[in-house]
Amino acid sequence: MHKPLPSRLQADCSACRGLCCVALPFDAFQGFGFDKPAHTPCSHLTAAGRCAIHATLRERGFPGCAAFDCHGAGQRVTQELFAGVPWSRASEAAVAQAMFRAFALLRPAHAVMAMLQLALDRVEDAVLGAQLAAQLAAIDALCARALQPGAPTELADASRQALELLREARGAVQSGFAPTEPPAMDDITLADNPAAHRFELRLGDAVAAFAEYKLAPGTLTFTHTEVLPAHEGKGLASKLAKFALGEVRNRGLKAVPVCEFFAGYIGKHPEYQDLLQG
Repeated sequence: MHKPLPSRLQADCSACRGLCCVALPFDAFQGFGFDKPAHTPCSHLTAAGRCAIHATLRERGFPGCAAFDCHGAGQRVTQELFAGVPWSRASEAAVAQAMFRAFALLRPAHAVMAMLQLALDRVEDAVLGAQLAAQLAAIDALCARALQPGAPTELADASRQALELLREARGAVQSGFAPTEPPAMDDITLADNPAAHRFELRLGDAVAAFAEYKLAPGTLTFTHTEVLPAHEGKGLASKLAKFALGEVRNRGLKAVPVCEFFAGYIGKHPEYQDLLQG
């Protein structure tokens, strides 16, 4: 069984006061209930900074909110960088804007830190493990001084380095992505994860393959497809592509296959040619 992420990489909404419900834009089409511009409070956010419909998010049309995870970035911005001052009580509008900028920096950085931690818990090579730990510590330190000049650029560079390291770690992991008893191939679930901007294929409870995308008015661009090492060679990518392209058709969109796999799949399946832009 995989180790849980440390508390600093888990969202604690009570310590954040709904920063994600204000700083981020909402897109109804991606599962966030309604359209909302960034830096505008969600209408369901209470004066105490809590979601008034949290217990029924999916039923109310907010599956994106239910799946969203800041990996601890929200409470870090609020508690560490701004000494516990909620965005709504900032003495000046400029302070709230600075909090939103900090959240925009730390949210992807904490996601990378979470991936590094997961890889660190799984990797067996001691040298690679030390590199992962060092990169995790470096990004963590940069997050702590995210408000200082130059830190955003350094943070972006460190995150890019981390992603390269994670690609190396993925190939070195021996058993971390495979459950002890592999689920049967008939235990497949296909779904859109709008919060993560990707379609997912799960075997049992674990993601076995995913197809990342970017959504724009009228189009859905497939940017990357990946099958986890333990599940390669099982035809899962083709199953995922068939589902994802079906979703594109059902939504009345056009497909833009930047991803080589999707470009090749559509090329081999003429029934999807009409989904391409003319």
